[in-house]
Amino acid sequence: MTMSQGASGESVPPWERDSGAAPSGGGIPPPPSMPSSAASSVPSPDADVLVRTMRSDIASLGLTGGNRPQAQAVRVQLPSESGVRQARTGILLKVLVGAVVLAVAAVTFYYFVLPRLKQSGGRTVNPPPPTADDGSAPAPDTPSGAVSSPPPTAPPSSIVSPPHLEPPLPAPRFTHQSFFRKNADQTLTLTIGGTIRTAADLQTYAQKFTNLLAPVSKLPAFVEVRLQKPDASAASFGEFMYELKTAFFAQWFVAENFNPDVTFFAFKDKNGSWPGFVLQLKPSKNWLFLKAEIVQIEESPGLETLFIAQPGTRAPAGFVDETIGEVQARTLSYVANPNARFIYGWFQNYFVVATSREAFLEALKRL
Repeated sequence: MTMSQGASGESVPPWERDSGAAPSGGGIPPPPSMPSSAASSVPSPDADVLVRTMRSDIASLGLTGGNRPQAQAVRVQLPSESGVRQARTGILLKVLVGAVVLAVAAVTFYYFVLPRLKQSGGRTVNPPPPTADDGSAPAPDTPSGAVSSPPPTAPPSSIVSPPHLEPPLPAPRFTHQSFFRKNADQTLTLTIGGTIRTAADLQTYAQKFTNLLAPVSKLPAFVEVRLQKPDASAASFGEFMYELKTAFFAQWFVAENFNPDVTFFAFKDKNGSWPGFVLQLKPSKNWLFLKAEIVQIEESPGLETLFIAQPGTRAPAGFVDETIGEVQARTLSYVANPNARFIYGWFQNYFVVATSREAFLEALKRL
């Protein structure tokens, strides 16, 4: 291999020879510029592209008799801009739907499932013991010759306090304020609770209420009754329910969702005296989410304890929907007393209960 002489007399190998002039300064020459035809060879999104694969080469060699394999033209379609936008929109829509489903599930659990778990108190129900074919409990296995003793007697049900004997939860001390915007015809005070000191303390709720309303002679009359404890402090709704020896709702449910104060009233007419009360929902609560718990009042066996005179047998139809004033109420009638009704309904954020239609209407007029 011959070496050529450079300008300085040094030998230059043939692979470093350049037909053109060397660049000034002795630097590395720049790479050759790309032909203009190469820039235009970039395919458009929908152009044909030449592709070679092993399978296509074998097929091409078979067709050409062993000559040089030919590339196959394949049309490549890239996604358009509108298609990309539609895909992104679909993903975003799925994310939003999933978020809404999770939010609904969380609200359902918090307002419906969790209150029921709290109300059950985590109690479990044990399955009944197995019984023999005749319906009696099977005798336990005893050794031969031994005298079998009778099974232990189950404790009486009175040991487990029923809901209506549940003591009221401690409530913060508060000053009673009437929920009525319009004054009643008369306001009276009823003392509940405390220890038994006199014969008057042995009176039942109905007896105390009858004696309280006895001086009211001008009929009909709507009377507001202020409930207080023996120390003259305001009595809470839970304490009033304990005085009745019943409970329309669980104590925790009342404490969690309602103002502890209660506005108690009675409507007196020629047919008798008809008590009722008003509860105020807490500002952070919504009565729409309490429907499942409120409707349980219809299953309470102690509804009639609110009446001064027992109304008798409930109507077979049970509770029915009825519009009273502008309120959609639920009403329970009684067979022997057409004037007696157990009515409850919502007026704004007030839960109203009354023992007659007239008493319910009079209470609504003052809210």
